[in-house]
Amino acid sequence: MSSVKKIIEKEDIKKKKNPGKLNKQKRQELNRAKRGDPIPVNKIVTTKKSKAKQRQNIKKNTRKEIQDN
Repeated sequence: MSSVKKIIEKEDIKKKKNPGKLNKQKRQELNRAKRGDPIPVNKIVTTKKSKAKQRQNIKKNTRKEIQDN
């Protein structure tokens, strides 16, 4: 029981130190209740080929800059 009490006390101390986190969670819950869950943002995923091309282009550009100087 004493270990459980210590854990609860630590959580209370954390809540006192950072009240913004709790307020943010409450705000988000209220907004979800009013508006529903937010629509997830579409993420653009870069392919391995495009990453490799970008790396090659960077290498080419740096080589050109070095040779020009």
